[in-house]
Amino acid sequence: RDRSPSRGLGDVYKRQKYIFVTGGVASSLGKGIISSSIGKLLQARGYNVTIQKFDPYINIDPGTLNPYEHGECYVTVDGHEADLDLGHYERFLGIQTTKANNITTGRIYKSVIDKERRGDYLGKTIQVIPHITDEIKRNVKLLGSKYKFDFVITEIGGTVGDIESLPYLESIRQLKWEMGRNALCVHLTYVPYLAAAGELKTKPTQHSVKELQSVGIQPDVLVLRTEHELSTNLKKKVALFCNVDENAVVQSIDMPTIYEVPLRMQEQGLDVTILQKMGLPVGETPTLGPWRDFLDRRHKATKKVKGSKASIQLIRNAPKVANICADVIGDICGVLSGAISALIAVKITDQFGIRFDIQFMISALVSALTVGGKALGKGVANKNATKIVHTAVSYTHLTL
Repeated sequence: RDRSPSRGLGDVYKRQKYIFVTGGVASSLGKGIISSSIGKLLQARGYNVTIQKFDPYINIDPGTLNPYEHGECYVTVDGHEADLDLGHYERFLGIQTTKANNITTGRIYKSVIDKERRGDYLGKTIQVIPHITDEIKRNVKLLGSKYKFDFVITEIGGTVGDIESLPYLESIRQLKWEMGRNALCVHLTYVPYLAAAGELKTKPTQHSVKELQSVGIQPDVLVLRTEHELSTNLKKKVALFCNVDENAVVQSIDMPTIYEVPLRMQEQGLDVTILQKMGLPVGETPTLGPWRDFLDRRHKATKKVKGSKASIQLIRNAPKVANICADVIGDICGVLSGAISALIAVKITDQFGIRFDIQFMISALVSALTVGGKALGKGVANKNATKIVHTAVSYTHLTL
């Protein structure tokens, strides 16, 4: 490897850049939204960007996960059942993701074990380091090397400090050392507000960064999730205690819609900071005209357009649902395949006459029905399968 700063700039420009997004303090802070926002800002500057999600759970894919615990799965263009964050990646960047964009610990271990069974390791003792971490690193670099992306953004699921995340963090540490300024770590953390004291507290963020530093990773950029505006002095304090440049500490305050986040990140110069740290020219700030137009139309929308929605009614009759669902799912997917951007009003009536009205994206509906269909196909009892379909459909509104 060559970590020399005297290496030619032309060589730096040609190499793929890798951005790792980690999370601390708590889960569900929005790593997927921040990853998508960074990707959008870099894409607006003319770079070819992709995003991938690495999940620490041992399941092979999210297809069999309880949607109550993990949300619905997202089905990619090649039919892979992936993490729901891939839906955010596609909507923000306008790209198509595949099986290669979502890796789990289960797939990593399965790949290593299969290689061991074939004798690929020539009798060596298989260990987490280097064999598991090497497999993680291979998958991290696979998209960038195969499709020649300028930026590969890798979101690491879970929270820093989780035992199952350690192999991924060790892999990031190694990659940052090997790649030098071609790799960068963005750490998303939380700044809570104590109402009784009337204060915002930075201590959880400080401890989260120390946890990251304890495994050998110094974050380059900190994104602070908060419900309240953060003062300049507070961000300076975080920068001081966490060894981060002041301009590399940005806030991510609650917004009316997730599609506002890229604009807020651009206002704070997040894309500029990333480019500067990776030795790339900054250039002019993109106007994000089409994105702003989309948001403007969204904010001004006052009514539904007739003819842009469909109405589907599923009867939750346990004795019949197993026979009906397979045909219904196939028909729905076929009819709606050409109308992914339309909204759909789904009316579910159970056998007691209780109605539920939900509105969400058709793509999320197809994913949800796939979860239920898979459960039915595996011979789950009619009653439980019906609940799975109902649960998956009910929870798809979380992706909006």
